[in-house]
Amino acid sequence: MKNSRRFTTATVLTATVIMTVAMPGRRGSAQPSASGEWRTYGGDKGFTRYSGLDQINRENVKNLRPVWRRPAIDPQVLEKFPDLVPSNYFRGTPIMIDGVLYAPDGVGLIEAFDAATSRTIWVQQPTRPTLKEATGQSTRGVTYWRRIAIRRTMRAISGSPVPLSSAT
Repeated sequence: MKNSRRFTTATVLTATVIMTVAMPGRRGSAQPSASGEWRTYGGDKGFTRYSGLDQINRENVKNLRPVWRRPAIDPQVLEKFPDLVPSNYFRGTPIMIDGVLYAPDGVGLIEAFDAATSRTIWVQQPTRPTLKEATGQSTRGVTYWRRIAIRRTMRAISGSPVPLSSAT
C-alpha cells in the first residue's frame, strides 16, 4: 500500500512539474510587438488576452471614447441580400496585422479594415451568391498565418478552414 501511494504521489508531482514548465504563460505574452499588434485571437497562443502596452491604464481608461463604429454587416453585402439578418450572438474579436484589423462580421464573413479610420479594405464574399450561403454564423475570431510571402486569414465554415488572401 505504501509503495502504491509513493508511486501515485511521485506520478502526480512529476506531471505537475511537467505541466507547469510546458504551459504557455504570461511570460511569453508580456512583450507586445513593437506596433501593438494583436496577431492571434486571445492575444497570443496561450490565450492570455494580455498586452504589455501601457498607453491605457487605470487612471485614464475612464477617458476613452469611441472614435469609429462599424455596422454588423457590410452595407454592400446587405444591398445584395436585403433579407440577411445578423446573429444576435455577435462576439467577433479582431486581430491586427500591419495596421489592418481582420474580423468576422455579424454573419461570419471576414472583413479587413483600417485600424485608424475604420475604412473597409475588403469584405469576404459568399462562395455562392445565395442568401443561404451568405447567412452564416457569427464567429469569435479569425487566425492569421504567414509563410515567406504567403499571407492567409482563415475562417471556418461548417468546421472547415477557408483560406483568404490578406491582401484581397
